[in-house]
Amino acid sequence: MPDQSSAVPDRLITERATAEILGISPDTLRRLGHRGEGPTRRKISPRRVGYKFSEVEAYRDGKPPRSPHCRAS
Repeated sequence: MPDQSSAVPDRLITERATAEILGISPDTLRRLGHRGEGPTRRKISPRRVGYKFSEVEAYRDGKPPRSPHCRAS
């Protein structure tokens, strides 16, 4: 049976959902982002950030870290 997850486009999830998946607080997630660690932050709007679900899972599962040039402030 083919992998169904590859057919679903990657979606952005909220900071709160990302922190919950990783088992950390949103504040800790923000600190990781400011240090250039953790999954890549993506600007959704001037006041909101999101994270790609696949990158959050990869980070949680210990896959290689993101490239440093893909950061949002």
